Amino acid sequence: AEINQDPIVMEHFPALKTYDETEKFVHANMHLYKNNDLCLYAVEIKDTGEFIGFVGLLRVDFNLPFVPAVEILWRIGSKYWGQGYAYEAATALCDYAFNDKHLKVLVSFTVPANIRSVRLMERLGFVHEQVYDFDHPKIPSDSRLCRHVFYRLINKNV
Repeated sequence: AEINQDPIVMEHFPALKTYDETEKFVHANMHLYKNNDLCLYAVEIKDTGEFIGFVGLLRVDFNLPFVPAVEILWRIGSKYWGQGYAYEAATALCDYAFNDKHLKVLVSFTVPANIRSVRLMERLGFVHEQVYDFDHPKIPSDSRLCRHVFYRLINKNV
């Protein structure tokens, strides 16, 4: 809840999440996990077990030309930014997606102003495919957060 209420973390999202919204979000994710579906995973500091955010794989649940697709996503507490945690966790998750789940492609997207996420996508090897940039169907068309850039990573082992 602290991460979802941090204005720095949530700058590129439509709104901060309330405690109740976060609780529903966590329970929905637990349901996915229990059903062996794609889901989000806690990111913790190894030495202390301190929760610092999450990374995950989710099925894209709206209709656009690149769907069906599996999205990789992350949200890390702002006090942990710049320390390599998101990169380490996302790298491990890409490996899991390709080698254990045998996925052929991962996608990721964000608003163009979210430079940190764009840089992370590129560092992970994702490629910007401008032809698929889109207006997010779950965000009002007059919002500064509507337009999204689209990135794709292809499993080279397939």
